[in-house]
Amino acid sequence: MNPVTLSYDLAEVLGIAVVAIAIVFAFFRVDDMIFDAMYWWTFFVHLHATWRGNTTVEELHALPQQRIAIFVAAWHEDDVIEQMVDYAAANIDYDHYDILVGVYPNDDATRSKVERASKRYPNVHAVVNDKPGPTTKAQNLNCVYRKMLEIEGDDPFAIVVLHDVEDVIHPLSLRLYNRYVPESQLFQIPVFALEYPWYEFVGWTYADEFAKNHCKDMLLRERLGAFVPSAGVGTAMARGGLDRVAESESDLFPEGALTEDYQFALRLHQHGLRTSFALLRLSPQYRGEPKTAAAYIATREYFPNTVSAAIRQKSRWVAGICLQAWQRTGWHGNFATRYMLYRDRRGLVANLGAFIGYIVFAASLALVIWNRFDQRIFTPILPNMRWIWVLLLFVLFTTLLELIQGACFTTWIYGRQAGLLSVLRAPVAAYINGRATLRALRTFVDSLIRKKPMTWAKTAHVFPTRQTLETFTREAT
Repeated sequence: MNPVTLSYDLAEVLGIAVVAIAIVFAFFRVDDMIFDAMYWWTFFVHLHATWRGNTTVEELHALPQQRIAIFVAAWHEDDVIEQMVDYAAANIDYDHYDILVGVYPNDDATRSKVERASKRYPNVHAVVNDKPGPTTKAQNLNCVYRKMLEIEGDDPFAIVVLHDVEDVIHPLSLRLYNRYVPESQLFQIPVFALEYPWYEFVGWTYADEFAKNHCKDMLLRERLGAFVPSAGVGTAMARGGLDRVAESESDLFPEGALTEDYQFALRLHQHGLRTSFALLRLSPQYRGEPKTAAAYIATREYFPNTVSAAIRQKSRWVAGICLQAWQRTGWHGNFATRYMLYRDRRGLVANLGAFIGYIVFAASLALVIWNRFDQRIFTPILPNMRWIWVLLLFVLFTTLLELIQGACFTTWIYGRQAGLLSVLRAPVAAYINGRATLRALRTFVDSLIRKKPMTWAKTAHVFPTRQTLETFTREAT
């Protein structure tokens, strides 16, 4: 084929792709602008009511302590579980709690580590699953829940908290749960990724996303009266809410779910129970000091820092939240809840749109540069219509606005350098999310065809070094 003809055809295809992607982007950007307007109105008008900024550390210490059970599911976690338990036992600023770790009969290494820890700490319990591993996390948690009923005796647990083996539990988090549960049947605190070196872009994409979601989206969800999803860690649940769901459902946590935490929170909301979120910055000792993630009562952890691991983990999130939850729960709830379900599930299109959009942009830019050296190469051909150029300018403006907002939230939690670099990390996040969405769709369709439940590969976990823990503990207390 003539290279000139091929170049012209490619330029026409890219022109059509640019317009199609711009239309998709414009639709979501209008939605984002409405959402952002509601958030900033809430931010300025209802700040304290939304953030619970009037809660003080002194108030938390003055309250009588309810008994709390911390649930941890573990499969082949022998390299991190003991470190996690040791840190929690040494630093949690609360007395009346137990840690129940769900282990498997065919995972001797993890089981022995937990049993060894239980000899040092009487409030740590190894809960051996009645099935060999691996099962789902939900099935593991259901076994832990049944064990809790056996060991509580005459002093019943009032609150159940979910954590993972890689979590750094904030020393004051249990006191915060003690303050707001059972006023809220599910109470979520932020999850902020632990910092990698600035050049580790993959790990930092999690920091960008959680900073935005947990400083904006989660706060507005509650304010609008929608359900607040559990992040799977840093989630506290009232015993009454758990028992109510257990009595009405075949299993407490949906055992076939890839994101049992998300679906469980939706179950609570559908039962008419309150789900809440708090972004609480410690005061007064942090007033006037630089705002860092350690200044908030939040769960900290390292997220995957390789592209393949991030794609694998996020594909489970997309499959569980966007596809499986849609299939199982439909669109029930009040208008605010249905709107948030739409925003959760629109990721199927938004992720693919951003992924393809960056590819189209890169290809178009390559043709523009090539055209400077060879005039026979055509740049993307766009119809000469005014509305198309208005559309493109609108998408460009709103995309830049979204990137700036994201940078602001990252700066808010991690500092100026991290915020500025978040703009450069946006294409990396789009690539990971796009690939994860494609993988999730493939997994979901395959499960429908084969009529087999979806499974997910375990994420490798890393617990922070002693130096990192010492810095976090010093700043967090």
